[in-house]
Amino acid sequence: MAWRNVWKSPLGAGLGLVVHGILLTFIPADWILTLRPVSSSAGVGLGFGIEQMFAALAFATLLPQRIATPRANRDLAGMMLTTLLATVYFDYMQFVIIWYGNIPDKVNWFVTRAYGVWPVVMFVGFALGAAIPFLAILHPRVRANAGPLRILGVLVLTGIALHIAWLTLPVFGYGCVVPALLSVIAVGLFVQMARLQPARLRHG
Repeated sequence: MAWRNVWKSPLGAGLGLVVHGILLTFIPADWILTLRPVSSSAGVGLGFGIEQMFAALAFATLLPQRIATPRANRDLAGMMLTTLLATVYFDYMQFVIIWYGNIPDKVNWFVTRAYGVWPVVMFVGFALGAAIPFLAILHPRVRANAGPLRILGVLVLTGIALHIAWLTLPVFGYGCVVPALLSVIAVGLFVQMARLQPARLRHG
């Protein structure tokens, strides 16, 4: 639907959100929670959906903007700040409820990610994807300029990638780090192609 530009019409965009919401109900649980079969969480789909909105807004900062006015930049920064706070709140509250509830089947999900390099991965991901962008967006000059927002977009996408790595890779061990890095490089190439495509169309 996205590739066919269905989102350009209000009806198509609305239907796309409905389809996306339905998919988020099943896919995160099937692809993430089943890495440890006894794990369960009713809100994992909603958490992924909020983080995806955050990632989409960060991705938008990297694309050539048709309307690059200070007001448009502030609006984009405001939406990023809202989804950032929602992502951090949802993930933190989910951790607090599970950890202090001390339910063994659920706590073990976090225990396996509390050793080795994974706490460092989570801390760096939080710093790049949440703490630094939050403090930067509070500055008026950062919110109004496309250049600083573009840097924040890169930091946010890097932080989200590290968060997803923290969620998925510990189950497979360190042997999966290289394929994960190749996947990140592939996503970076896709971003670069998406940025160059409008310029090619204008000159074509």
